[in-house]
Parts: sequence; structure tokens; C-alpha cells
Amino acid sequence: VGSFVWSHLSQLLETDDPVKQQVRDLLPDDIIEKDYDLETWKYSSYSDATFHLESGNVNLEAATVFSSKSFVPRSATANLTLHMMGQAVNLLELGLRLENADHIVKKVMGHFSTSFMEDFTKKDQEKKQELNASATPTVKQNYFSHQRLQFSKGMGKNKDLKCGLSVKIFGNELSFLDCDDIRNEMKQYSLSLAEVAVKLLKGQEIQYNKKLSLVTEELTFPTISGLPVRLALNVSAATNIRVKGNLEFKQWSNFFITGYIKPSALIHLSAQMGIVGIFGEAGLNWVTGMRTSTSLDGGVQVKKGQDLKVFLNTPEQSMEIID
Repeated sequence: VGSFVWSHLSQLLETDDPVKQQVRDLLPDDIIEKDYDLETWKYSSYSDATFHLESGNVNLEAATVFSSKSFVPRSATANLTLHMMGQAVNLLELGLRLENADHIVKKVMGHFSTSFMEDFTKKDQEKKQELNASATPTVKQNYFSHQRLQFSKGMGKNKDLKCGLSVKIFGNELSFLDCDDIRNEMKQYSLSLAEVAVKLLKGQEIQYNKKLSLVTEELTFPTISGLPVRLALNVSAATNIRVKGNLEFKQWSNFFITGYIKPSALIHLSAQMGIVGIFGEAGLNWVTGMRTSTSLDGGVQVKKGQDLKVFLNTPEQSMEIID
């Protein structure tokens, strides 16, 4: 906790973020008296960076919070904010939370996790040695009783993996997933992949369509004339993928795969800027779009595990890379 508070205060004293200027002016220069170890992968920390551009300022905040019961960060957040025309626009915000993920990290990292844990607990062991050298027996007994109590509490808790992922764009939550949602999504994807594989083996065509609303934002601010100015931005996207294939499989040394994949996408952007009054609105409306349509048709043939043949067919229709 101390390292996070120390890093937060030190970053506030040096920040150039316009929103935090008033808070920075209220903090005394000598508020920080003690130095903390700010190793990112050991202790909780906070960082703040501001980038100055011609059109405005961009502020990036990041925070990492550790727990004393784990060497894996308990939570991590990142926030990207744009300051333009006196307004703060939250472009993107990401949040991640993990609990009881130590055993998974150990399995992934293997023997590297052992040395990491030794380095992680080295400072705690030094503190215990200092305590044994200087503390009285009563202080030692109270300290170790407290440690045993904390350990017993931790052992009694559920050790199931807990996680959460949050994504926000322009202050609107785009999605939130926890471990149960991810497991359900994986099961659905597994069933969908099995269904897709069966259709491909039968030579049937598969279509995938998806529509997304990427940005829906409206901003109104006053002007010297007394009439408010309104800015509106809408961005949407649509994708379509067509896949068809055929597989002739006898064994791994003899198989023949043919098929095609035809992806297409469309991005629609609409921007409005104008003055809003009692009798109506006046301004500009800008609408544009970008689309792409490509295809890939061909096959792969393997004979007797020695001959490999890859061929691509000429597209029957014209392709639009970007239009």
C-alpha cells in the first residue's frame, strides 16, 4: 500500500494533466519523505504520462496492485484520455483482475517461477532476520501469531481462479467478462468449431456475419456567441466471411484439401458539427465509408509424404482491397 501511495503522490506532483492541476497545486512539496522500492513486478505502483500534441493533450494512466498473498498482480488498469477544446474525452479504459492464478503461472513458467519466487520473498526474509535480531520475545510472539492467523485465513478461503476483464470506449462499457463467461464462451466456440469442421468436411459453405457499433458519441459545449456547438460522431462496422472446403484424407502422408475463403468488411463513419438554437440547427454533416472485399481460392495436396503441391486459383470476381 505504501509504495502505491508514494508513487501516486510523486506522479501527481509531476503531472501535466489539466484535470489534475488543482490537486497538484494543493499538495505540498515535502509531502513525500520516504522512498519505496518501485520495482513494477514486485510492488503496487501508479504511473501518469501526458503527451502534448498540436490538437490537444493525451494523458495515459496505469496502475498495478499486488496482494501480499500472491506474486501475481491482483489488478491492473489503464486509461487513455484526450483533452481537446476544454473537454476531457475518455478514449479507452482497460481493467483486469486476477485472483488465485499462482498455480497457473507456475505451470506456464516452469522452473523460472522458482527463482522468481525466491527473489520475491527475499525482502520478507530479510525483514524477519532483522526482527529476530532486534525485537524482544514478546514482539516476536505477537508478530508470528499475526502471521499464523493470516496464513490460516488464507488457507480457509476458496482457491478457485477468479478473473475479470473490462473494456470501455468513450466511457461506455463495451464488454465485461469473468472466468465463468470465458469458460462458457470457450464451450460455445468449441461446439461452433466442431460444427464448422463437420460442414467443411461435407463441402458445405459457411457464412459468418457480424455488425458492430464502434463509436456513438455526442459533445456539446458553449461559444462566445451564446449558441452551443454540437459535435457528433458515429462509427459502425459490418463483416462477412464465406468459407467452403473439401477434404480427401486417407492418412497423414496422403491428403488433398481444396476450398476458398472470401472475407469482406464495411466501415461507416458519420460526423456532424453545427450550432443548435431555438429555431433549429445549422451545420455540416460528413458521411464516408470504407470497404474491402477479397478472396483466396486454392488447395494443398500431399502425396506419399514426399510431394507437396500448393496451388492458388485466379479470382472469378474483382477484388477491392480498399475502396
